[in-house]
Amino acid sequence: MPTLGDIMRRYGEDYLARHGPAVPGEHRRTLALLGACRTGDLGHVCWHCDGCGQSDQTPRSCSNRHCPECQTSTNERWLAEQSARRLDVPYFFLTLTLPAKLRPFVRAHQRVAYAALFRAASGALEKLARDPRFLGAARIGFTAVLHTWGRQLA
Repeated sequence: MPTLGDIMRRYGEDYLARHGPAVPGEHRRTLALLGACRTGDLGHVCWHCDGCGQSDQTPRSCSNRHCPECQTSTNERWLAEQSARRLDVPYFFLTLTLPAKLRPFVRAHQRVAYAALFRAASGALEKLARDPRFLGAARIGFTAVLHTWGRQLA
């Protein structure tokens, strides 16, 4: 299965040629790091065994928070910590999706748009939770995670 880095190396230039002016600088840097991850473009870590004299090199990873290869262990550790903190109460999984027509605006105004999105999501959850038809709870707790990549990596 191809990695996100493989996809960036194969299609990154075409993507930027097609959407370049609309791609924020921070996104360009992230795409470049993802494409360079574990290729040697970011340098190498050199290993040497004083006992046997053998040496080896390993390509550096990008360590970018958006890189699935680099963040697997971090994600697993975070999930274990969250699981350990779970209370013995019912849990619900909700997905809130941004309408496609708003995506260009959000892409151009990320800080403002994501802040508004999280405020709206938390407000909606609190309103639903207070409603006796649903939970009738005075207070709820929730963890919100922003997914910017869909299942098809689009």
